[in-house]
Amino acid sequence: MTVSQVLDFWNEQRQKKGKAKLFTNRVYEFMGDVPANTMTAKLCRDYTEWRQTNIVSGFGWKKSSFKKPSLTTPQRELAYLRSATNLCINEGLLIQGAVFDIENTETYKDRPTFTKEQARAFTDIATWHLKLFLVIAFQSGHRMRAVLDLTWDRINFSERTIDFNKVNVRQSHKKRGVMFFKADSELERLLNIAWARKTCDYVIEYNSSGIKNIRRSWDRHLEILQREHNSWNLRGLTPHCTKHTAILWMIKEKVPFATISLATATDIKTLIKYYASVDAGISLEAVNATEF
Repeated sequence: MTVSQVLDFWNEQRQKKGKAKLFTNRVYEFMGDVPANTMTAKLCRDYTEWRQTNIVSGFGWKKSSFKKPSLTTPQRELAYLRSATNLCINEGLLIQGAVFDIENTETYKDRPTFTKEQARAFTDIATWHLKLFLVIAFQSGHRMRAVLDLTWDRINFSERTIDFNKVNVRQSHKKRGVMFFKADSELERLLNIAWARKTCDYVIEYNSSGIKNIRRSWDRHLEILQREHNSWNLRGLTPHCTKHTAILWMIKEKVPFATISLATATDIKTLIKYYASVDAGISLEAVNATEF
């Protein structure tokens, strides 16, 4: 079986289980005709290098934009291929022999994130729907899609909870959780205003409907913020950076990883693998504990 056939079979099995099809078009393009059981570590490294130099266009309204994929993009796609290969081996469709080299050595230490001063300034100049998005995203540590999908039936004002899980919808690998908000907090104040103004079921709304993507408003206001603060480096900040920012804030405040995991619906293994190295205080606490 070729790489293309392996990925096609894997996606067919995913869809039979009600899971979404995962698009790996670049893998098809680079090595679709390669026999899957002849995969080598060198081929993985070659693909990673090629993929990072392969400029891709933006999506949706921003089709004219171009960017280089991050290191995690080809590694994620190779992980899909590894899963597909293992499935075919288990099904007896393929003999063993493939070797993968997709170890992710990247951490989020050097990824762009907001300082609290920058986050406050961004929130201050934002339009209403962007302001509400920012406050929820920064305080919950949830992804953009989870925040934009939020509906009023999942906010409990009496218990002060926000449930990001969709009702009767199976969770994907990008998990969602439940957050608590404090009494008399800025978030509670904004939610009360939004509830009084609501014209549809979605918490984040614009023109009486939900929002599929916040990027248009985000980019416009980020440009304004950059002009107002020339010394700040805001390059590369996207709505997805709010989750990374929130987690880093929690880590730097010495919040236990178990608590961060529950609050942001992030696996502890992921926190340790990608975030633990950003705070030297974690290592210092361990050293202090063993000092004699």
